[in-house]
Amino acid sequence: MNIGIISDTHDDLSTLRNAIDSFNERRVDCVIHAGDYVFPGVVKQFKNLNGKLVGVLGNNDGEKFGLLRNFQEIGGELLGEFGDLRLDGLTLPRFDVHHFYADIRRHSAPTGVL
Repeated sequence: MNIGIISDTHDDLSTLRNAIDSFNERRVDCVIHAGDYVFPGVVKQFKNLNGKLVGVLGNNDGEKFGLLRNFQEIGGELLGEFGDLRLDGLTLPRFDVHHFYADIRRHSAPTGVL
């Protein structure tokens, strides 16, 4: 299973569209959004994703009901602030993706991998 990770899209629809195109080119099966969509319309962009969207809420996500509604409309899964992440038979209970991604970014930034 190919997994993509994204966060802090903050209304930047142009960059998000490029990221979704990249996920599709790489045949990503599932994208984990680690929060900070900022406005619910961001989620609707993922209707163009050729995989599943799973996400959590970030500290800048105030419109929780709008985000949940849009996740449901595109067939995605919003876990709340954290939740059980189930991918390809693997379960990570009470997984806090927002902070996990921040740790990955902090450790990977010097390498340029992310």
